[in-house]
Amino acid sequence: MQPAFDLLTEPWVTVRDVKGRICVVHLRDVLAKAHEWSEVIDESPLIQFGLYRFLQALIIDIFPLKGQRGRLELMEEGQFDETKLNAYWEKYGVYFDLFDAERPFLQVPPREQEKVKRKSVAELFHQLPTGTNVIHFHHRLQDEYVLAPDVCARIMTTLSPFTTAGGQGLSPSINGNPPYYVWRKGDNLFETLLLNYWITDQDRGIPAWRDRRPSRGETRSEARLLEGLTWQPRRVTLIPEMGPFQCTYSGRSCQWGVRQMVFEAGFQARVDTWRDPNVAVVNTDKGRSFVRPRWGRQTWRDVGPLALIDGAGKGVQEKNSYERAPILNQASIYLECEQQTTTIEVYGLQTDGNMKYLDWRYEELQLPAGLEQVPNGEEFALQAMNNAEKAAWALRKAVNMCVQIKQKKGKKEQKIWPGEWGQRVEDAYWLSLEAPYLAFLSVLAGTAKEEDPDKHLETLMEAWTKEIRNKASDYFTEATKENVSDAEAMRRQIQAEQYLRRSLRFIGVKSPSKDEDAAKKGR
Repeated sequence: MQPAFDLLTEPWVTVRDVKGRICVVHLRDVLAKAHEWSEVIDESPLIQFGLYRFLQALIIDIFPLKGQRGRLELMEEGQFDETKLNAYWEKYGVYFDLFDAERPFLQVPPREQEKVKRKSVAELFHQLPTGTNVIHFHHRLQDEYVLAPDVCARIMTTLSPFTTAGGQGLSPSINGNPPYYVWRKGDNLFETLLLNYWITDQDRGIPAWRDRRPSRGETRSEARLLEGLTWQPRRVTLIPEMGPFQCTYSGRSCQWGVRQMVFEAGFQARVDTWRDPNVAVVNTDKGRSFVRPRWGRQTWRDVGPLALIDGAGKGVQEKNSYERAPILNQASIYLECEQQTTTIEVYGLQTDGNMKYLDWRYEELQLPAGLEQVPNGEEFALQAMNNAEKAAWALRKAVNMCVQIKQKKGKKEQKIWPGEWGQRVEDAYWLSLEAPYLAFLSVLAGTAKEEDPDKHLETLMEAWTKEIRNKASDYFTEATKENVSDAEAMRRQIQAEQYLRRSLRFIGVKSPSKDEDAAKKGR
């Protein structure tokens, strides 16, 4: 019996409708009824964005819009044209069968992989323990996994945005070590996909499902839009087996299951001209890089580089400048003047820079519309964060000063710094600042309507600086109140308190255009 799983007719995408009900639907209904769905959902943020990225490329391929006028005209229609959708399915529907013998979805045909060593299908997942990857929430040997076809289809969409370096010639995807992806969210899925539709007058190319599969280890030096959005860093062939099985990931029964696959090097990226429309850039003296998740740094703290700053912002290291995700520049043309807030979702995968997966990231942020109308508004937002970074740096150091222990080792004096304590205090400090900072942005956006915006901005920055000073002082006091055990401990605490007070006093309130003080390196 020939295995088959047609993505156009089999349910595999989980959506939430505008009334809050959850449904699992096939690809035809995902787009034909996009105006009825609120969002695509999945328990894994990586799969959720993988599906969004796939749908983003699919819509661009089906509806080749010309300019902002094309986006606005389609937006006004309120839903995708089923005639055009059906015409696309009629022409290219053969590419959407997961187990097709000649053109399996996002895979290499089995006949090309007959002599290649097979691997566990669990290696497709970032959150499953395979090889030397750490165990997170799933405690099972990698060879015990059998996955249902719908799960396989969803996970295949994550390879392009989130594939990391894998050793043995397995290079990362086109963006290198996975960056943060910024996704603009609309009132429904139809609007969301159009807000993330990248308008370009250049050749868009063709997506991976109807492109030739990558040769082993082939290096490519250029990528057009659809090629970059659906970049294939791995050559994959799923090996279906007849069941029945119980999917070890979803727990559901399935007639066909996948235990093994062929998994080897695909495209290697040597593309200097590619710019992902959903990725923010940081420019340093070492060149261009992307804004990525960092250990111990909450996602919301990077809201300036990710979504606000467009080219001129200075980070905590003064030589850095940022360029927010380009899609926000295009999308703002439609909605910025109509809504009071802008909703963005941020997706990320934190790694060690190579093969280790440490954490996934997801955060939904409500940003006030109108910041672009405030003179230097984005700069003020970034300076407010920089001031908070300075206070955090001083707080952590002061706490560690209180518990510094000196031990003599021979003739030399050895210093022991129990940095975990200072880090825990700093984490609590940042946790308390998220809501106040987003509120600060909301008030900042409203200054454009004030009669004297400069005075209002100065007052706002003074209030914010006072708040971060008070929070740093309060967390220091709370962390060290039971630390005084002897005269030496009291001496260290007094010195630390003096250091903290002095450091906080020097956190300025000057405008971004005049502030010349270099910030301490933030974490």
